[in-house]
Amino acid sequence: MDPYETNLYYQIVLIVSALLLFLFIFFRGSIVVQQSFLKVHGEKMMVEVLSTERERKRVAEDLHDETGGIIYSLLRKAESVVPKDAASSGILEDIRKDIGLLDESIQDVSSGLVPAQLQNEGLGYAIQDLVMRRDGEAGICIDYLADDLPVIDHVTSLHLYRVVKEIVHNCIKHSSATSLTIRLSHSENMLTLQLTDDGIGFDLTNKPRTKNGLGMGSIYNRIASIKGTLYLDSENGCNWIISVPLNGCM
Repeated sequence: MDPYETNLYYQIVLIVSALLLFLFIFFRGSIVVQQSFLKVHGEKMMVEVLSTERERKRVAEDLHDETGGIIYSLLRKAESVVPKDAASSGILEDIRKDIGLLDESIQDVSSGLVPAQLQNEGLGYAIQDLVMRRDGEAGICIDYLADDLPVIDHVTSLHLYRVVKEIVHNCIKHSSATSLTIRLSHSENMLTLQLTDDGIGFDLTNKPRTKNGLGMGSIYNRIASIKGTLYLDSENGCNWIISVPLNGCM
């Protein structure tokens, strides 16, 4: 090559090298910014979820502490009243029953806020208890299959329980299904939760808009906060598959 061509060649090489260096720095910076955003967003999401759970626990404890003594006192007073006639006796018995039902209702609400089964016996038994209470609602038969589970930390168990509860509620309310199957299994490194129904499903093209809703948003946030992944197929009924790494659960 003559001097002109040689000079032009080196100029092109220099320009291309500079362009490649610029692109490398730009994309590397973009990745760092994106990772930083995801980290901050994930931490913020976790703080919001944990804050919600703390508030649930506080409300449950306050509900129990504030109403338990009052209901017990009312029941004792009702039992101490001597009815004057048969009509009064019937009314008094109805009052006693209503007080008992009120006590049971408050316990159910308190348990829903902070599930006693989850705290005392773990995720598997808590889901089983939920299934027993919701089975048959809206004509839906709920089956539950579970492996013998390893020890799972409370935060992971709580998030998965809330996810199951939300999906079961949505299925009963919206799916027009006749059956729902819940499977909880694990491999050496992964916990898998699958919920499958035979209902009408829903349109996944509306997923971004639906995701902003309280129910779906809560499901996505909870799964993300425990580093889980979600696969959802709603073409023929709904098939939810949630996978959570066990090394983060032990």
